[in-house]
Amino acid sequence: QFIFAHMESAKFTPSGKGQSLDRPVRKLAVRSMPIHEVIWGLGKETGGTVREDANYYTLDLPSPVGKGTISGIDFGFGFGMINYRCTFVADTEISFELSHVHPLKFLYAHVGGFSHRFAVESERHQVDVFQNLVVASEQQNGHVLYFRAGVEVSICSVEVDRSRFYKRFVGYFGEEEAVFRDLLFDVEATRQFIYEGDYALTIADHVETVLDFPRGGVIRSMFFEGKAYEILVDQWLQYVEDRERTKEKQTLRRTTVERIKQSLDYIDLHLA
Repeated sequence: QFIFAHMESAKFTPSGKGQSLDRPVRKLAVRSMPIHEVIWGLGKETGGTVREDANYYTLDLPSPVGKGTISGIDFGFGFGMINYRCTFVADTEISFELSHVHPLKFLYAHVGGFSHRFAVESERHQVDVFQNLVVASEQQNGHVLYFRAGVEVSICSVEVDRSRFYKRFVGYFGEEEAVFRDLLFDVEATRQFIYEGDYALTIADHVETVLDFPRGGVIRSMFFEGKAYEILVDQWLQYVEDRERTKEKQTLRRTTVERIKQSLDYIDLHLA
């Protein structure tokens, strides 16, 4: 097996802002699509083993790199999903480097966190637990995901190859979905897009059921495809709500629920 993973010294900022720290970084490169080729590519980069079950590809990270899995599935029409359930030994960058337009990414942190930057920029966007990031790069500008050493992560990423995906829905979007339509149908990647924040409780439920789904085979593949569309729809509804900046948001955020739970736990512990 070819092992291309290597270590470099790089600047890392825990929050994406402020003072930088020198830390060794393992760099892994992804240079192909669709998603099953992403998983195979990461397998070559890490020297790990890749297995397949009903079109769901799973990389088992080797111990020198980390523990856990990175898995992915193609649903067809440029629609797919990548799930990161792992802990890296060293600070690790996964760099997506393609010679064509990159997929639109909907990233959700369920456990742990990560940061993202566009390949031609130095600014990082920090994504913590129960937060999400929707990103589209301009033209062939790549994406870089950064993971801290020793931090367990559980992340769901819904991926949309717009050059293929738009063919399935072209002609069906109305003017009320214009912003989402323009984002999904920007097949030439003429503009960069980024949206970040706390994701809704409904999305949290979808993400959790995906990441904790106990079954395999065709049932898992069908279940994941359905959930991926549900995530896409609920993300669109949340985006519209945030864009309209309503005084009282109707969508309950997962972080709000967690804060309420922590407050109740504190009251039960100290005041009961």
